[in-house]
Amino acid sequence: MLNKAQQLRVAKSGTIGNVRVLDYAVLPKRPESPRPAPVLALALVLGLTGGVAAAFARRALDEGTHDPDEIERATGLAVYATIPHSERQAELGRRLHRRGKAVPILAALDPGDIAVENLRSLRTSLQFALVEAKSNVIAIGGPAPDLGKSFVTVNLAHVLAASDRRILVIDGDLRRGRLHWYFGGDRSPGLSELVSGEIPLERAVRRTDLAKLDFLASGRVPPNPSELLGSARFGQVLAALSSRYDLAVVDTPPILAVTDTALIARMAGVNLLVLRAGRHPLSEIALTVKRLAQNGIKVHGAVLNDMPLTERRYGKIAHYYQYEYRSAP
Repeated sequence: MLNKAQQLRVAKSGTIGNVRVLDYAVLPKRPESPRPAPVLALALVLGLTGGVAAAFARRALDEGTHDPDEIERATGLAVYATIPHSERQAELGRRLHRRGKAVPILAALDPGDIAVENLRSLRTSLQFALVEAKSNVIAIGGPAPDLGKSFVTVNLAHVLAASDRRILVIDGDLRRGRLHWYFGGDRSPGLSELVSGEIPLERAVRRTDLAKLDFLASGRVPPNPSELLGSARFGQVLAALSSRYDLAVVDTPPILAVTDTALIARMAGVNLLVLRAGRHPLSEIALTVKRLAQNGIKVHGAVLNDMPLTERRYGKIAHYYQYEYRSAP
């Protein structure tokens, strides 16, 4: 038995494996994977599909409108002018505001700026609108705060005064009026004291650096701004002021926030709506026009403010060009 066991161990140790090398692998001249052409084609298709999907998603999430034609089609409101973003105004405003000085008037510091040129186009459009107007008062409003109403009001008044007209700028926002930042000084005395009968008209109106441009600040914040603007006294004051000037430009509060704008706009000959590019959905603009129409007020036109200098949106390209044309020597 021991012999048999030893023989079996010897036989097991001497067993030859059944694995044989039939053929050696051939080394390829080019890599099998990845294949550049199919990978690049697939990446191109996925990139285009993802870009289109992202564009539609951005369009769906971005409710603000940049297109004047879209505003006109949806609301029936004529866009009188599109004012591009002025980096010069933004730079000067930031610098001087930090120093506690008055905010500069772009039309005075840089008359050739492209934003000022578009305000001159607005001035031309207003000349035709004022032909059939019931008064020489221009009311400038907007749906919400921080749209650039004050910028449009002050610079429009400046270009109007530069055309040899006597212009009065009135800060009609008795709650948060800020036009005095552009002309210097405090907000009081101003419109609220004038309507209340505390001061005479001569003391309320201030002179500015431009000979034919005067300014009336908002005045002290009253406890009842709506009642003050809705009084018969305010109508008398506005009529007396407008009779002394060729045009009176009134900056009004946000339309959707308070009812003060409707009280002022009902006495104006031309009502303008300032909108900020990309800020308002069409429903908000339509609601603003409807709110004024419910009070018997017609909005004559809109001003699209702060448009990017180059706006590219889904195939539409809008460029603003600035030309400098001087007399030859």
